[in-house]
Amino acid sequence: MAEAPAADEVTQFAAARRERRLSRRDFLRRATALGLSGPALGALLAACGAAPTATALAPTVSSAGTTVATNVPSGAGATVAAGATQVASAVAGAATQAAPTVAAAATQVATAVSGAQPKKGGEIIIGTLGEAANTNPFGYTETEGAWRVKMLFDQLVRIKPDTFEPKPGLAKAWKIDGLTFTFTLQDGAKYSDGSDVTADDVAFAMKGILAKATASPNRSKLASIQGAKEYTDGTAQDVAGIKVVDAKTLAVTLAQPDASFLINMRFVHPVPKKLLDGKDLSTASKDPFFQKPVGAGPIKFVSCNFGGDFVAGRRPSY
Repeated sequence: MAEAPAADEVTQFAAARRERRLSRRDFLRRATALGLSGPALGALLAACGAAPTATALAPTVSSAGTTVATNVPSGAGATVAAGATQVASAVAGAATQAAPTVAAAATQVATAVSGAQPKKGGEIIIGTLGEAANTNPFGYTETEGAWRVKMLFDQLVRIKPDTFEPKPGLAKAWKIDGLTFTFTLQDGAKYSDGSDVTADDVAFAMKGILAKATASPNRSKLASIQGAKEYTDGTAQDVAGIKVVDAKTLAVTLAQPDASFLINMRFVHPVPKKLLDGKDLSTASKDPFFQKPVGAGPIKFVSCNFGGDFVAGRRPSY
């Protein structure tokens, strides 16, 4: 049977960790060599960290002594328990001495934060799961592409993450009358080139998703619109259910009830029709727009080095 660690060994071990003379890796190695159990080791780690009070530490360390005592050979329990008591006393004393200093530091931090003012500027570097296959608002198929598209182009309708209810996006409001949804766009919505987002742009984006040549993975999300099937099949030149009322108003009529239609509007990312009308919108497109996109989202495209960095900048006018 393994021999129980002596009380002074446990005390010296705990002191070395508390004074940061042992790294966590060395701490674990020494603990293994001393034969300390998992619960005892956990208690010592907690005791040797930045614990807030002596009161909180002492019971934990004493409990560790009891746990160790039940896992060592008969007769060794008293020795380990004595060691645990010494550790508890030493840590408790250190925590008591440190408490005023920690409290003062916390007060200084709280004062500094409460008096701080937000400041524009700076940068944030995000490590992602990988690079996007593309940032084409008509053809993204995975999460890396999806969040870049949302940030660059925004969404007609957004979704509340906690309830999955629709909420305003580029559409500030909508009215439902039977099978007809009438969307009103945000008054000040603009693209990164400074031009206005219009209802004609939204209609163009919807038709682009439905067009067979685009091969959009989101086509089925808009399939319930009146005339969508005929437009996709090529038997109709336009989508009967999509009507531009004025520059900021779009009416969409469904062919049949569709409970998911409104939340599916999150897949509609308006694009400037004047830049893409008559162009290839598929992911195979070589059009310069998709190399340097112009969108209505909160960030603007700066550069992209495939296999490297995707760089975007804040849009002050968003």
